Amino acid sequence: MTADPRHERPAQIAVGLLKPCILAHLLGTSSAYGYELHHRLLAIGLECDLGTVYRALNTMEDEGLLRSTWERSQGGRSRRCYELNQSGADTVDAYVPAVDQLLRTAQAFLDMRRQAGGAEHGSAGAGAE
Repeated sequence: MTADPRHERPAQIAVGLLKPCILAHLLGTSSAYGYELHHRLLAIGLECDLGTVYRALNTMEDEGLLRSTWERSQGGRSRRCYELNQSGADTVDAYVPAVDQLLRTAQAFLDMRRQAGGAEHGSAGAGAE
């Protein structure tokens, strides 16, 4: 059985925002742990799983946008701490025009949907009077 593609579309939007949101969060902090970043993303409404966040962090480190160090927690476990470097900070700024355009497009989508008959799920609203 395959997944309903209608449920995959919102996830695709979230994946597109994952990298800029992680970088923007790190811009406002000195450093963060992957688990902490995951919770921050969920708190702003970005649905993602922890594994996806760690894969994105590893990719961004490989791309030279951030660096990580291992730290030992009070419980004795080692965990990775992520810190933005200058290239990552510059990348945050480079995302601003694209995210701003996405915001305008999303608002236009919502406006069209409302004009077409409301925001109920599953109702196309076309032809309704």
